[in-house]
Amino acid sequence: MEIVEQEIEKVLPAFRAALHCELLSEPEVKSLLQQRKKDEAKLIKRESKKEDFLNFVARDSIMLKLINKRRLALKFNHKLIEIEYVFVTKLNKVLKRAHRLWSNDENIWKTHIELLEKWNKRTQLSKLYEEYVAKFPHNTNVWIEAARFQIERNGSESSV
Repeated sequence: MEIVEQEIEKVLPAFRAALHCELLSEPEVKSLLQQRKKDEAKLIKRESKKEDFLNFVARDSIMLKLINKRRLALKFNHKLIEIEYVFVTKLNKVLKRAHRLWSNDENIWKTHIELLEKWNKRTQLSKLYEEYVAKFPHNTNVWIEAARFQIERNGSESSV
């Protein structure tokens, strides 16, 4: 349980910042933290289940959507790094671990790609595409997606 507490402490400043910016209410934060403790405990079990990982990702994705909607309603564009990016970084780590455990599950790879594309994490996305192509070299759709990403990336870098 010590590991769970350490993981909670890593995201606690993000929850405090969301509370301070009025993007989340105090009861919501308490509820999210309680649920997060349960979810973190499921992730560190020796016999982890794929569903536990997917539920964790789904719950955090929903929370990020909620924060984003409230951010738009309040027209509050500050503290993205202190709030959302903390959760995106955690999701990135959780999905990387899921890749190691269930490396043949393409749905996990696609979920990870969607997350990184949505949050414009281009460096991590580039590395992920390299791993994805290496894992599924005979899947032409994977090659096409990776090539499309590289073309978009090179186009946006040259226009800067």
